[in-house]
This record gives sequence, C-alpha cells and structure tokens, in this order.
Amino acid sequence: AVALETGIIPIEVERAKTTWYDRERNVLKITKEDSGKDRPSTELPLTEETGELLVEWIQERRYYEKYDDTDLIWLNQDGNPYDSKNLCYLLRRLCEEAGIDHENRKIVWYSLRHNLGQSMEETEDLSQAKDQLRHDHIETTKSTYGESTIESRRYTLEKISETARR
Repeated sequence: AVALETGIIPIEVERAKTTWYDRERNVLKITKEDSGKDRPSTELPLTEETGELLVEWIQERRYYEKYDDTDLIWLNQDGNPYDSKNLCYLLRRLCEEAGIDHENRKIVWYSLRHNLGQSMEETEDLSQAKDQLRHDHIETTKSTYGESTIESRRYTLEKISETARR
C-alpha cells in the first residue's frame, strides 16, 4: 500500500526506516541521504487507510526476531532488506495470488510507480504526479505520464456533457 501511494523505488524500500513515518502528519519522510537518485528530502502523504496499515505493521514487526536489531521497515523472509530482484519476485507472486496473468507482461516494481504517475495525472494533474514521484522537472513527468488514456478522456467528456446538460 505504501509503494502504491508513494512510488518509492527499490533502493528506498531497501533503506526505509521506521523513523521515516510521521504518524501525526501521516507522511513518509525520506531523507536526502536515503533517497534514490540523489533527490532532496521529501515528505510523501499517505491515505488514512495506508497510514493505519503502516502503524499496524510497525507495531507488529516487533514480534519478529529478524527485526530485533534493525529499524528497517521491511525485510524479506531471509531477514535481508528487499532489493529490486526480491521486489519484482514479490510483485509477480502477488499477481499470481490475485489471479492476474503476468506471463506476457513486463511486471516489475517500477510498474507500481508508473501506475501511480498515470493515475495521478488522469485524476488530477501533472504537477501533483511530479511532486509525488519527486521528479525534478515537469517535463520528465509529462514525457512519461502525459498521455491520457481513452478511458480517462471519455470520462472527462462525460463529465463535461453532464455539466452542459444542467
């Protein structure tokens, strides 16, 4: 849920610490030192539901021995931080459990980030997608997520048409 809403990249999943989460403000605060691609420190908002899930996980992880000497949020089943390969494997397993065919599709961790960018662009605007994905320039966001889907354009047309009929 955190990755779906923040678009964090594998190195950030690997480095994520319990101290990153500001429960009072319900944001994930990624420091410049821990961010990928030398991004500045960033605060990424979470929905209330995802914030609650993260609080529950941070409390539950205390009961697992592999977390005894670390403040990392997530460790794989072997007790190691996740890396890109682990995360891609995990994502494919989740697809299988959900009944999503991934054999002829490129399902990788960055698929979550891409989905977030596309969804934010379609729901709101490019500037919000730029901020949430932490792009330096709006042009980066525009070149990656700037093309709307037929479905989103149809939805917009239906909203316009509905407004015009009133």
